[in-house]
Amino acid sequence: MINRLTNNEFFSDPRLYLEVLPRTPQIPYPRHTHDFSELVIVSGGEGIHFIGDEEYLIRSGDIFIIQGERAHGYDHIEGLTLYNIIFDPDLFNSIGEDLDEIRGYHALFKWEPRLRSVNNFESRLRLPPSELDYVLNLVENIEKEIEKKREGYRLMSKVLFLELCGFLSRRYTHSSRQGLVDLSRIAGILTFLENNVNRFLSIGEILEMAGLSESTLQRLFRKTTGFSPMEYHKRLRIRKVCEVLRHSDKTVTEIAYDLGYQDSNYMTRQFRAVTGHTPLNYRKDPSLPLAAE
Repeated sequence: MINRLTNNEFFSDPRLYLEVLPRTPQIPYPRHTHDFSELVIVSGGEGIHFIGDEEYLIRSGDIFIIQGERAHGYDHIEGLTLYNIIFDPDLFNSIGEDLDEIRGYHALFKWEPRLRSVNNFESRLRLPPSELDYVLNLVENIEKEIEKKREGYRLMSKVLFLELCGFLSRRYTHSSRQGLVDLSRIAGILTFLENNVNRFLSIGEILEMAGLSESTLQRLFRKTTGFSPMEYHKRLRIRKVCEVLRHSDKTVTEIAYDLGYQDSNYMTRQFRAVTGHTPLNYRKDPSLPLAAE
């Protein structure tokens, strides 16, 4: 059985939804999911981090995000120490436009967790000792603010956490490791595709946004996601159709119109090509999974 961890179990302040959980040492932890997100900072040792059906060796300096909905845990620990900073992603809402300007934010916080299996975790951030020390100092200051609860601690905790996220996002953008470079270049394009899921995009629009040649875009995109940009966007749109079918009573024709398809028959053909089902059959059987990205 997979244990589900809830916000109420871990957040001491429902007005903050931010906690620092030192795991020194980290013990083997069984498969679990949770309502919140985690920023994991490995401060020493090594061990196996498993998520879904995948296993990855993690070491000191590794930094990655766990979004919570996929079952994960730790095993085969050898002196592993880490900090789990658990947070509500809504913390980013008030500064979303500022974060959007940093390519590394999209890569580290949004896309690396989703594409981890495609990239075999080669796109995780790893810091050298000097930068890891700086990050751990920020983490300790966040921990002190939350523990001591002095006047203005919620504000200061958030400010320090956002400083930490900004620093890590910048480091992701400017890393020279190839897996990070590729994902950082593609992250803005992935976000653009996701933000335009309700309409058709031409390859010309995507190329204009990306500022890359078509051959470079196709090569990087396939390497990062396994799909061409157009195929990936098609799958995002079909995934959106799945969500609307599951959570509304709109007709297939209404959904096609809302999402900018030329007609419901065309949407149905694309839906069947991606999912293997018709929209109506999908709506009748809620056990079917959402279309894959």
